[in-house]
Amino acid sequence: ARPSPQVLLYRRRYYQYMTPFLDWVDMIRYHLRTNPTISITGFYERLIDIGGVDVDDLRYFGRSMLECVELRKLTKANCKEKQLRGLYAGRRVYKDRDARCPAIFADAFKQHQGVIRPVLPHACSPLRRFLVHLNYYDRDNMRSLAQVLALVDSMLKMEFFTMHPICSCTDIWQEPLVFQIYDFVYSMRQGTGNAMVYLRNQPWEEISSSEDSLAWYQRWDVFNCICLLFSIAQNAIQCDQDESTIERIVHQLIEVLCCSKFLESFVAYSYFDVYLGLTSAVNSVPNISLSVLMRVLRTTPFHLAANSTVICILGTFSDRFWRNTVKDSHGRIVSESDKSPRSMEEISQFLINRSRRCCVQKVPVPDTIDSKSGMSAMGSTGAVTVFQRDYALMPFLAPMDEASIVANDHLHLKRRLIEEKRHITEYRQVETDYRYGQFFSESYYLATGRPRMFLDETLSYQECQAISMRPYKPK
Repeated sequence: ARPSPQVLLYRRRYYQYMTPFLDWVDMIRYHLRTNPTISITGFYERLIDIGGVDVDDLRYFGRSMLECVELRKLTKANCKEKQLRGLYAGRRVYKDRDARCPAIFADAFKQHQGVIRPVLPHACSPLRRFLVHLNYYDRDNMRSLAQVLALVDSMLKMEFFTMHPICSCTDIWQEPLVFQIYDFVYSMRQGTGNAMVYLRNQPWEEISSSEDSLAWYQRWDVFNCICLLFSIAQNAIQCDQDESTIERIVHQLIEVLCCSKFLESFVAYSYFDVYLGLTSAVNSVPNISLSVLMRVLRTTPFHLAANSTVICILGTFSDRFWRNTVKDSHGRIVSESDKSPRSMEEISQFLINRSRRCCVQKVPVPDTIDSKSGMSAMGSTGAVTVFQRDYALMPFLAPMDEASIVANDHLHLKRRLIEEKRHITEYRQVETDYRYGQFFSESYYLATGRPRMFLDETLSYQECQAISMRPYKPK
């Protein structure tokens, strides 16, 4: 049985205060602030040995609203432009900014019953909560970095990141991150009365009791852990951590990507596609820079060559990754290479020299559309970008295009820093409200004047706050 929330009473000379703890993770996180040498790994492994917790246990923390790329498939029924049919239209959706929509895509974005900002259960593993502590609460000093990285190593040995067989039966791990998130958010399940409902709209009790549903939420949790590790790596560079520590984080990231079958989504596709995925999670990385991502990608071939066998590396990627089939706009094969690398040297050269595909398309569209390139989806609210899902039809990212991304990366730094600060502040507030609300109930919300959030997918976050405030607003 899950332990009930506990509270510790602290007394000082003139006042006293109480701090609530949901479980052992909260207790250790609290003491990490003053004693960063606590052995998280030893304590966690001991709990697992005595059967107190499971490695893949998820704790429910209410519901969360995503800021992600809203995708709609363009068909004959919702798009008059023939050259766009079969592609996907995508626009960046924020919690408190209404997305514009050009007339040409108006019919396409009317789908999914007016859903704009998906809301899904927020459930976290113990590892993810410690990564949250390091990334959101210990950013300036990173005093708990060594303990958290040791826990990641322990979870790798326990195969925490290994993809569940239910997920591995599909080809979703070969897709760009934006489409993996799209398929997860809009996946359907059979509800009561044989009616089909979105998986994210099912009660957490039903999700946690279903092996199939829980497997996908565990994969979602692992993806959020990857996002947090990327953010921690970037913050370590900005805080001038020593080079050995940064290298350790990078190598851990590669190991996690390999175990979870996310590596192909990072290696095979362009920076645009990876960026859109990392900024569409609950623990998103708004300030991810190209330098951090390129460091991971450039280290990958050398890490695999030093730590894996030829058979393991070939099995890490799909057959199409090695084939390099290219088709024209009519679906005809232009060139195809069936020859896969056979030796470690050939594999290393292939990974180093291979050009990445770009699912973000540059196609001729009417001038009413905000932008025609991937940069639109990287921050311009309402700008519609066209995506290609057919792997063979995706163009390769030319070296010149990649060089222009590197040259212009600093232009978006200020905006990304603002988004990162807002994201961290909001996440910390939501986590604090949930913890204190679990113990003090409605009296906490009455005392603070903040509402217990009731999230509506058709409304903005501010509108949800206004509606939620009404029942609990003090007179």
